[in-house]
Amino acid sequence: MNVRRSLVLVVGAVAGCSLAWPYDELRGGTSSTVDANAGDTPLGRPPSALCPEVGWCDLGPDTALQPRCPPKTTFDYPFHCRLIVQGESSAIADPAQNFLLLWGGGFDYAGNEVYTLDLGLPPRLLRRNAPGPIEACETTLSDGSPASRQTFDALVFLEAERLMYAFGGAVYCPTATRMDRSTWTLALADATKSDWRPTWTRRSASLPSDEGVLGAAADVEPTTGKVLLHTERSLWRYDLAVDRYERLLGEDEIYYEMTGRSDPKRRIFVLLGGAHDDAGRGGLRVYRSLPGGGYSVENRTDDARPTCGPLLDADAPGLAYDPVLDRFVGWPNQGGAVYILDVDTFRCTRLEYPNHAPILAPTDAKPTRGRFRYFPTLGVFIASPSDAVASAHALRLPGVVD
Repeated sequence: MNVRRSLVLVVGAVAGCSLAWPYDELRGGTSSTVDANAGDTPLGRPPSALCPEVGWCDLGPDTALQPRCPPKTTFDYPFHCRLIVQGESSAIADPAQNFLLLWGGGFDYAGNEVYTLDLGLPPRLLRRNAPGPIEACETTLSDGSPASRQTFDALVFLEAERLMYAFGGAVYCPTATRMDRSTWTLALADATKSDWRPTWTRRSASLPSDEGVLGAAADVEPTTGKVLLHTERSLWRYDLAVDRYERLLGEDEIYYEMTGRSDPKRRIFVLLGGAHDDAGRGGLRVYRSLPGGGYSVENRTDDARPTCGPLLDADAPGLAYDPVLDRFVGWPNQGGAVYILDVDTFRCTRLEYPNHAPILAPTDAKPTRGRFRYFPTLGVFIASPSDAVASAHALRLPGVVD
């Protein structure tokens, strides 16, 4: 399998980049540009000083989470805030304003603050507010904000409305597991302004009290622009305009460590990850809308296993649709390899970029979920690793893969 335009399949010392050179120049007060016609500019992708060449680029220490956590009070925020990325939470991308928004926590972390990874030059992670009051085992705090929670993969960016949708999760509750079924939205229209602070709205819609919501996964429905949400056993559609959920498919049990993403061209929704589950609930599932309403589901794990094995086995890996390759790109939570998934053939192409890759210890390679996203105007994927002291990374791929 070859990559055209003289791009290499496995990139060693010449590909990828450290951001030391643009950082030095930018901090000196000058601008940095990349020649759009340069030989290293991947076909079909715009140039970007974030990551000029094919491969991984370390975005620098200003993008690490730990130094930006709230100070210690009666609660040890600096110690526990690692759960924002090491726990079971996600993130969304705003591709117009070029930032990645991280939100989550729960379990042993009480903070419900919001972070944005600004992808300007130099890139930097910002904490946008102070955490709310520490109130254990509540779903809504006394200041009206949502309690800290493990969000799983149930955060979605709604482009037309300039909102983030958030569903359910496991709220901060050290003495027990408390699952929530509430729906929230966060206004993002002014999120790039320095004085922006999160403004949350709790919606009225919820799901039945007997609906299992562990490991919920969601994305925009390609056919309607509404939200597709898969809970433990059912596929739902959420319509923000009428604030209502509609069940589309039932009796479809999934593993709680799966990532859900839509393919806007084929108009399908896929769930991927956790294929090691002994009960067979993980792997690769493909959801297609039916002419009369509802959805069908196909389990394609066996078809994809020979070429996609490490990606399928990863717990809730990073997964994003790439409009340039017209494929899904999957990152198995750590390392330099990515998998290009063709959902027409259910085969993967493995691309290895070892230089400057986000290498984590096996025990630190936790689920990525939405902390791996593609930014079309920058031509790069952004990965926020599950290590609170690690930098964020950019990944630039070739524009054509055979």
